[in-house]
Amino acid sequence: MRRLRLTETFATWGAVAALLLAPLTATSAAAADTVVASDDLSSPLCAAWQQSGGPMLEILDVEGDPALQVRDRANDFDGIETAPGTLVAGETYTVSARIRLAADVTGTREARFVHDFGATADPRYGHVGDSNRTISASEWTTITGTVVVPEVATAPRIYIGTANSDPAAAYAYLVDDLVITSPQPAPPTETILGDDDFSTPLGDAWQQSGGPTLSIVDVEGDPALQVADRVQNFTQGGASQFVWVPGSTTAVSADAWTTVTGTFTLPAGATAPKIYLGTGALDGAYTYLVDDLLLTTTASGGGGGGGDGGGETPSDPGTPGAVVLETSFEEGLDGWVLRRSSRLDVAPTVSVTTDQARTGIQSAVVENRGNQGDGIGFPVVGTLLPGITYDLSAWVRLAVGQPVGDIWVTLQADSPFLTQAQVTGLSNGEWREISASITMPAGELETGLLYFETAYDGGATGNTSTFYLDDVSITQAEQLVVQDLTPIQDTVPFPMGVAIEPREMSGAQAELVTRHFTQLSSENFMKPEAFYDAAREFTPNAGGDLLMDFAAANDLRVWGHMPVWHAQSPAWFFQNAEGTPLSTSEADKEILRDRMRQHILDVAGYYAGTHGL
Repeated sequence: MRRLRLTETFATWGAVAALLLAPLTATSAAAADTVVASDDLSSPLCAAWQQSGGPMLEILDVEGDPALQVRDRANDFDGIETAPGTLVAGETYTVSARIRLAADVTGTREARFVHDFGATADPRYGHVGDSNRTISASEWTTITGTVVVPEVATAPRIYIGTANSDPAAAYAYLVDDLVITSPQPAPPTETILGDDDFSTPLGDAWQQSGGPTLSIVDVEGDPALQVADRVQNFTQGGASQFVWVPGSTTAVSADAWTTVTGTFTLPAGATAPKIYLGTGALDGAYTYLVDDLLLTTTASGGGGGGGDGGGETPSDPGTPGAVVLETSFEEGLDGWVLRRSSRLDVAPTVSVTTDQARTGIQSAVVENRGNQGDGIGFPVVGTLLPGITYDLSAWVRLAVGQPVGDIWVTLQADSPFLTQAQVTGLSNGEWREISASITMPAGELETGLLYFETAYDGGATGNTSTFYLDDVSITQAEQLVVQDLTPIQDTVPFPMGVAIEPREMSGAQAELVTRHFTQLSSENFMKPEAFYDAAREFTPNAGGDLLMDFAAANDLRVWGHMPVWHAQSPAWFFQNAEGTPLSTSEADKEILRDRMRQHILDVAGYYAGTHGL
C-alpha cells in the first residue's frame, strides 16, 4: 500500500497542484519478530488460544507462578489450540511454551506442537518443527518450533499434542508462558518524490493550479513562492472526488511561517491523482506565500510472512456487488468455527444439525454454551479486504424452550472487538434475519474473526441459550463517494461533533467524518460497562483507544460524555457490597458519587497518559 506525505511551510493558505515524480532512493532495514500472542496465564487464556477437545482446564499456582492445568483427558489432542483467526495462511510462525506433567504423574511422556492446516492441505497434520520433547513432573521443559502455514490452508491451527493417552490411565499436564511470534516486515521506506525550496522555479513535481500569478520573491533573505491574483480557494476538478488530507488543516497568518503536514493513502484505481493546497473561504482576493514543499511516499519493506518478501503490496479494491461469502451449511460448516469465550470449565461446540433449518435440511448450531461470548465465527483475513464495506445477511434463531434474548455480530480485528450489529428480541420459535453493514479496518489485520454471540452482559455469564445460524451471505457494498458539499463545520461558529463507532474510522465513512466535523464522541465504546472486567477491575478497552488514535491522527477534539452515561453501566455500580440495590439514603448516594468520581478519574487519567492532556 502506498502512502504519501505532503509537508509545506507557508504564510497563508494556498492552492497549487501536484504531479507524481519517479522514486529516487529507497533503503530498508531488518526488523525484529512480531509477537502475535503472549500468555503467562496470570488470567484466563488470552483470545489467541482456546480449549481443544473436552478436557478440564484450570489455573493453578505452581511454585508461586500461575500455570494452566489440563486434566480429564481422553485423547492426545485434548488440551489447548490456537483460536480461529490467530494463524493466517501464507504466514510463518514460531510457537513456544513451557510444559511439565502434573505432580501426581510418574515417569515421562512426550509432548509437541502439532499443526492442522485443514482438509485442503497435504499433509494436513504434522509436528511443528523439532518441538517434540520428553517431559516429566520434576521440572519445566520448553517446547518450540517454527512452521510455515501454506497458502491452501483453511482455518489453520496449532495444538499441543502428547504421547497417546490410555483412557484408563489418563494423565494431566501443566503449561505456561505460551508465545507465538511471526517475522516482522522490514520498516517502511520513505522515498522523496518532490522537494522544492524555490531557489529555482517550480520543480517537476508541481505545477500551477487555477489562474493565479506565481512569482519567486525574497522573504527575509530566503526565496519563496508568492501566489497572487486569486479568485478561487480550490482547484477546478469537474467530477473528481475531493478529500482533505487528514491532519493537515491548520490556521495561518502573515506574522510567521506555519508548517502543515498530512498523510493519506492513495486509493487503488485512482486516475490522475493530485494534491493541492486548499484555503478557507475566500473573503476577497488575498495573496499567500509558500516554501519548502516536500512530497514523499512510504512503501512497505517486505520480509515478513510467507510472501515473496519484497516491495509494496497494492490495496485490493475488490469488486462492488460481488458475493464474497455464502453458505447454507448443507455441505458442512464451510469454514465457520467455534468462537470460544474466556470461560474454560465448559466446552461449547459448533456443528451442523438437521434439528432446525431455514432452507434445505441443515443449519449450524452452537451448543453447550458456558458464556454469552461462546458463538460461531468465520476467519475473515483474506476474504474481507481492508477498508472495504460489506453487507451481511444471516438468519438466526434460538433453540425451542430456551430463554430468548439478543444476538450481537462482532468483528474481532486483532485486539479490538468491534460490534457490527445488535439485534434485540430473538425468538426460540422462528427465524429472524440479521442485516449489518461491515466496514473493515483500513490496515492489514494479523487476525480477524466475524462472529455471532448473544448480548454482552458486562462481564457476567449472560444468555447461554443454544442458537442456530443459517443462510449467511456477505456481499461487497457499492463504493461510497463523499459529495463535494460545504463542510458543516464551516457553517457554524462552534465545534461541530458527531458520535461514531470504529466502522466510521476508515474508508468513505472516515472521509465524511473528517470533512464535516471537528469533534467526536464515542457511540458505545466509552460507556461505563466497557471499562470493567468480571472482577470489577478497571480495564481500558481497545475500541476507545481506536477512537482516540483516530481523533489524534485527524486533529479532532473528543467530547467525553460517554464515561458517565446513565445506561450501559455495570449493575454493581448501583449495588452495595452484598449485591443489594442502593437506596436513596445519603450514605448510599455517597457510595454512588464516590464510584462516579473514581470512574471519571480513572478514564481521564488513562487517556491523559496515552494521548496527553
